[in-house]
Amino acid sequence: MADFEQAIAFVLSQEGGYQCRASDPGNWTGGAKGQGELKGTNFGISSKSYPNEDIKGMTVERAKEIYRRDYWTPIGGDALPDGVAVALLDAAVNQGVVRAVKWVQSALDTDVVDGIVGPRTVAAARNDCGRWLVPFLLHRHAAYMKTIAANPEMIEWAGTWAERLFLLEKMVLGIHAA
Repeated sequence: MADFEQAIAFVLSQEGGYQCRASDPGNWTGGAKGQGELKGTNFGISSKSYPNEDIKGMTVERAKEIYRRDYWTPIGGDALPDGVAVALLDAAVNQGVVRAVKWVQSALDTDVVDGIVGPRTVAAARNDCGRWLVPFLLHRHAAYMKTIAANPEMIEWAGTWAERLFLLEKMVLGIHAA
């Protein structure tokens, strides 16, 4: 069903390359400014989440391996319709896999909202084919980003996040139009 390369191309285009600002808590291996070692973020892979990775020397292929293993596979990306998979991957990268999957499960009114993609979640997503699930995901994603942007330490990224959601919506609508 969904195409990992298409989905990850979008994520990588938005995440960017290496940066190591001391003001970004994700750049610290301890997960907070000044805690642990300042190693940075590369391709969206942060020192906070991956303290043992060579962040500065990370290759695109290594980033893809991590995204496939820790995000794409847990969201059931290969089994989902394209638009749903792309929107869900992006939400999972930004808000966490469990939270993003719970959004889908609650939207689809599945029996269990546990953050784990199983056969019922996949069947419900396939049945929807992104007709209203994708707009719902984009809305939840935007609402959550607004909450995060309310944090004074995160406000500097609010405009970038809004642009990212616009580009994601444009891409996903293009997938459905094809």
